[in-house]
Amino acid sequence: MRDLELPSPEAGKTGAIALASLFAGSLDDGRALTPYASHRLRFRSRARDPVEKLIMKLERVPAARNVRCLIPVRCRSALRVGVVGLASFLLLASAVQAESDMRKRHEGELERWVVSGALEVGVMGFTGKGNVRGTPTGPPRASNIDPVRIGDESTPNVVDGKSSREQITSALVGGNFELMTPAIADVPSQPRFFMDVFIAAALANEVSFARDGNPGTMGFPDVFDVRQPLGERLVAGRGNGVFAQPQGPQVHAGIGPAFTFDLLGEHRIRIKPSLVYSRVRLDVTTVANRAVRTADQVDFRNRVFEDEFRTIELRDRQNEVYHGLGPALELEYDTGNRFGPFEVTLFLKGHASRLFGDVTTDLSKANPNPPSDAEERVFWKYRQDRWIYRGSTGVRLRYLPKRKR
Repeated sequence: MRDLELPSPEAGKTGAIALASLFAGSLDDGRALTPYASHRLRFRSRARDPVEKLIMKLERVPAARNVRCLIPVRCRSALRVGVVGLASFLLLASAVQAESDMRKRHEGELERWVVSGALEVGVMGFTGKGNVRGTPTGPPRASNIDPVRIGDESTPNVVDGKSSREQITSALVGGNFELMTPAIADVPSQPRFFMDVFIAAALANEVSFARDGNPGTMGFPDVFDVRQPLGERLVAGRGNGVFAQPQGPQVHAGIGPAFTFDLLGEHRIRIKPSLVYSRVRLDVTTVANRAVRTADQVDFRNRVFEDEFRTIELRDRQNEVYHGLGPALELEYDTGNRFGPFEVTLFLKGHASRLFGDVTTDLSKANPNPPSDAEERVFWKYRQDRWIYRGSTGVRLRYLPKRKR
C-alpha cells in the first residue's frame, strides 16, 4: 500500500496558527471562537472569500495540498485586493466596450441634434358641472292642470331647476413633433433638452348635464290615446339640458430635460419630464323646450297640436377655449429598428394640466314672442373643472441618418 505523505509538524503548526489568525481576523468584536462557531465561520468565510475558494481548489491537487500553509496570512489580504482589482478592471473594460458598441449602434445620437415626428394616440378626461333654471311661465295656460292624472308639468316655471356633474372623455389622435439637443454633459444619464408639440383631433360624444326629457321637434307623440287629454310632459320633443363636447384641434406643447439610460448594454430608454402648455376647445350647447297646455276642452275628433299647446323653444351655443399648464412624464424606448434614415422608438406619456382663467360659461335666453308680460327666461350654467388629464402612446421616427465610415 502506498504511504500517505503528511506535512511536517512544523508546517502543520504554522498552518494552524495561520488558519486561527485568519478566522480571528474575521471577527469584529474579538470574541473567542468555540469549535462549533469556528467550524461554521470557516465554511462561511470560504464560501464568501474568493481567495479561500482558490486555496480550497488548489488543496484538491496532491502536489499543492500544503498551499494554505505556504501562503502567509498577511499576503492573503494583498491577494484579495488583487483579485477585486482585477475583477473591477474587467467590469470597467466591459462597460466601456458596451458603451462604445451602444454609441455605434445608435449612430452617436447623443452628440447630435435630433428631429422627430410621431403618430400619437391617447385619451383625455375631465369633469364638469351643469345646471339649469327658469322663470315662471305667463298666461295663457289651461285651468285644469293635473300633473298626476294627465301628466302636466308640476312646476309653473319654464323649466324645473336641476344640476349634475358628469365625466367627459375623448380620444385624441394626432401628430407629435419633437426637437432634441445633444447631450449637455458627459455624465451618467447624458442629460439633454427637448421640446415637442402635439396637435390632435378630439373624438368624443356629446355629454349632457342637468338633462330632463328628450329635447327635439315638438308635437304629438307617435303613440297616445287620442280620446284622452295629453299632458305637458307627454309632448314629444320637450326637455332641457346643457351639452358639452370636446373639439379639435387641441394643442399640447412641452419643454424639459431628457435622461438616457442603457440597460444591460442593449436597451436604451429615455426618461423625459416636462412642463406642458395645453389649449383645449369645448363646445357648450344649451336647449329648453317647454309645452304649455292652453285648451281646457279638446275636440277628440280633429286634434291639432297648435290648438292645444303653445311652445317655448330656446337654444344657445358657445365655443370655449381653455388654457392650462402642468407636468408631464414620458418614457421612450429605442427598439433598435430602422426605417431608412429614421430610428424607430416607442413611447408612453402621462400628463395633467391645470386650467387658468375663467372656466364658467353662463348662457341665458328669453321667449322672443311671449303672449303676456311674463319674461319666460331660462338660465344655463356650465363650469369646467380646472384639472384635465391625458394619457397617450405612440410610435416615433427619429431622423438619424447613418454616418459615412
